[in-house]
Amino acid sequence: MSEHGKHVGLQEGKRSVPTGSAHKGDPAPKGRSGFKGGSTAKASRQKTGHAAKGAPVILGVEMSGRRPLYFRYLCALVFITLMTLIAELLGDAEIIFPETLAILTGMWVVERPPWHVSKLWLVILLTASALLGYFLVAHIDCPIYVKYMTGFVFCTVVLYSVRCTVWPMFSACILPILLGTDSIIYPIAVFLLMTGVALGMWGLEELGLHGKSRFRPSERPNKQGWLLWLGRVVLFGVIAAPAMYFGQYYLVVPPLIVAYVGFSQRGNPLHDHWLKTIILFAIVALLGTCCRFLLNLTLGLPLTLVTAVSACMLFVLFELFKIHLPPIGAAVLLPCVINTATIWLYPLELAAGAVVLIGGAHLVFRWLPDHLDARRALEESEERVVGAPAEQLLDNPACSAQPYESPSM
Repeated sequence: MSEHGKHVGLQEGKRSVPTGSAHKGDPAPKGRSGFKGGSTAKASRQKTGHAAKGAPVILGVEMSGRRPLYFRYLCALVFITLMTLIAELLGDAEIIFPETLAILTGMWVVERPPWHVSKLWLVILLTASALLGYFLVAHIDCPIYVKYMTGFVFCTVVLYSVRCTVWPMFSACILPILLGTDSIIYPIAVFLLMTGVALGMWGLEELGLHGKSRFRPSERPNKQGWLLWLGRVVLFGVIAAPAMYFGQYYLVVPPLIVAYVGFSQRGNPLHDHWLKTIILFAIVALLGTCCRFLLNLTLGLPLTLVTAVSACMLFVLFELFKIHLPPIGAAVLLPCVINTATIWLYPLELAAGAVVLIGGAHLVFRWLPDHLDARRALEESEERVVGAPAEQLLDNPACSAQPYESPSM
């Protein structure tokens, strides 16, 4: 095992799932109906997620008002809990993919997914990324910094080439590098989890609990776009180098990398909420760590309960702060797969890393022209606001990009 594995993971070979008898010091795993004009009522329905007529009924309950949102919360909670339960039953923590909760937030919970990606591309891109991460760990002997940058460049080139913006792809590639995961079970688990997410979203759409959308590719690759991506790569490389050199890997954990890429997107409304984003990252990291320490390591309760409680607290924070930030979903679950010997370093280093990565991306990329990306986002939302041309949407406050509905990270 490489030196970084001693800091992040804990055992030679594959990760192991802590059992109910875990105690302090035990080993932990390593490794969105039609809409025209500006009707307030209809705009409200768009926001809450139920159809204008004939609200669906689930188990005798009419899905109206905010109920569809709460139902989607519940579905996400069940999915993430089942993921951990299966991992514990099979005794293989490679199945636990923290970014799943982030993707569930973006694809299931929010009414308008923040990424340009189809269900099929979601499965393909995440699986390919996971495979590369596994390959770099299992078959390539080079410094962790080189592996990080290789994964970052790979995701950059692929996403821009296929005109998708599913930023969690970065996490799927870099997570196994961080944890030292060298088991083929990891990419298989990512494939199955993403297939489940895609099928679940299709089911929610068919039930009328989530607006149907059609994949709209992002801007075509061009010289300006490649230069922008080059800037992202260079800035990330400069920021990550000290963390890698000193072995402080929690400063550049995958959820922060996903947030960094999101904040480097032109026209992202989250630039107006950069400080709130940093604060939320710090809060969820601490909450996730406390949940793991108290429930699992101290009381010996199953890790499944830890993920369920952590997800519930995350959803409460979404409602309190009125903003959905997919990457913090992964941040709250990451303590479930890191080394317990360094678990209390996690919230401290993640908070510091959030200041540097998110703050750096905000300071550098907020000044770039935002008309193109803002317009593309509105054109995509036209798929959910049937009959309203993009020009009308540009002047319609009810359809403006709100970070609570669709953060682009």
